[in-house]
Amino acid sequence: MTGRLEQTLTVFATDLPDPPTVFEGGSTVRGWANQHSDRDLYAILPQVHEPADGLFTKIPCGAADGHFYRRALADGDDVGDLQVWRETQVESLFSAMHISEVHENRAVGVTLTNYEVDFLGRLWHGQPISGGDNVARWQRRLHASDARQVMADRCLRLSDNAVEDAVGQLETGDIKSATLATLRAHGHSVDAALAVCGEFSASSKWRARRVEEARPTQFTLDEYWAVETLRDYHKDPEAWIESVLVTCQNIAASIEL
Repeated sequence: MTGRLEQTLTVFATDLPDPPTVFEGGSTVRGWANQHSDRDLYAILPQVHEPADGLFTKIPCGAADGHFYRRALADGDDVGDLQVWRETQVESLFSAMHISEVHENRAVGVTLTNYEVDFLGRLWHGQPISGGDNVARWQRRLHASDARQVMADRCLRLSDNAVEDAVGQLETGDIKSATLATLRAHGHSVDAALAVCGEFSASSKWRARRVEEARPTQFTLDEYWAVETLRDYHKDPEAWIESVLVTCQNIAASIEL
């Protein structure tokens, strides 16, 4: 851990553990980064207080308790984004990673914020910066949880909403709107299949790379890409919409929650 990072962490916690628990996630650890990519760093600390300098963003959680802090971190030419979470927040987030909770309360997965989804996805594949034993402990707990099913359920719900939109728009002859809704539905369905493989993300930015790496059983990379790029759309837009909506239904039917 660099001195700059440790100095920044002392702004949030004057009594830092030795060593503090810090991991890196995102494109830089997946081998997908480019020259414009920032590092995504996460600290999990026993206690966190609000810094006095104001150089942070306070971001509310959904499933987890309270809020976490986000701060830009620059160390020479090394630019990153640092999020600081309390251990109790991560515990409360993990407590939502039980499929039984979803069965009892179908809104559990939906209440997750995009930040929480990305936190879990980056922890799943993260690399320790400091406190490697603790990072590995959090990862083992996440891998052993029902996170994949909870995330898949969340994506399928979003897909269902988009399918409903597409069907209604298609019935009224609004092809353009139905096309956009169909693309959303397909994206969420693909994300559901990826979630089963331990790939969680609130963004479509790296979806193609994740499909290529995870290789879900429901479709090939070429089949996914054909829809994403509207390869056959021009032949018959209505038929294309109906076909893709069937694909979404088939993906949903293949996922056991």
